[in-house]
Amino acid sequence: MSDPQCLICGNAAAAALAYPHPKSELFEGLEVCLCRSCGMGWVDRQLDPARLHAYYAEDYAQHAKRVQRPGPEAYFGAPEQMFKPQRSRAQLRLAQERLARPPRRLLDFGAGFGTTLYLARKEFWPETTLVAVEPDLSMKPYLEFIAAEIVENLDQVATASCDLIIASHVIEHYQSAEVEEVLQKLRACLAPDGLLVAEVPNSDFQAYPDIAGHSHEPHLLFFSQKAFAALFTAAGFSVPFVSTTGSQRRHGTLADLTGKVLRRLKGKSEYGNHRSAIRLAAHINAG
Repeated sequence: MSDPQCLICGNAAAAALAYPHPKSELFEGLEVCLCRSCGMGWVDRQLDPARLHAYYAEDYAQHAKRVQRPGPEAYFGAPEQMFKPQRSRAQLRLAQERLARPPRRLLDFGAGFGTTLYLARKEFWPETTLVAVEPDLSMKPYLEFIAAEIVENLDQVATASCDLIIASHVIEHYQSAEVEEVLQKLRACLAPDGLLVAEVPNSDFQAYPDIAGHSHEPHLLFFSQKAFAALFTAAGFSVPFVSTTGSQRRHGTLADLTGKVLRRLKGKSEYGNHRSAIRLAAHINAG
């Protein structure tokens, strides 16, 4: 039996890796195929969409609910309450540097609480129309509080209507058979001179094999920097910027990690050279 082919570059995958530390039954027994050429990773089978939907509605939602958040007014009124505002600001700064003018419409694909949208209007572009793609109904009060237009999926967004799209830590949740269609829908929503900023975890198992030492659930796609850029290029985007970003991490045994915590408590931080995320900016390829 031949090795599976990479969905990006078509090269044969290397030997599969057991799915790292699954926490739920749905992810048990899965393997991650790794491309020898570009570093792309994907699970070795397509999961039943109904079971995956149930997982997000139940297991994943229950995990999210364990993180207590205040109501919308308190959430947006206290920066320390917001979910990863530093990451949102960095994505918006990248967009500001590369857009010729303020975006008329900003679409956040997988908006969650709406942190990115809130900061975009408050700190960057006060006149921008905010659009949130967010199927989780528990997020609706937060998105309504910031006066965002709320849609459940990309099919409800008008063609070429968005000058800026943010897709932060959402692409990795799609199955390999779905991701091409998702990128084509994002491309259809983007204005001809618009910009898309996307970010995923830095899951380059070949460059950083130690990252298999912790759980990646519920991710179904795993990206190297090369693979992430190639995915968007294959979907008809030009990618003028791609870089690793986020905190530097060192993964290892429990003893290694315990030692690192103790060193941090003593004010002696230790970091490896693995940054936690990959961020890119992309335009529609006019050619």
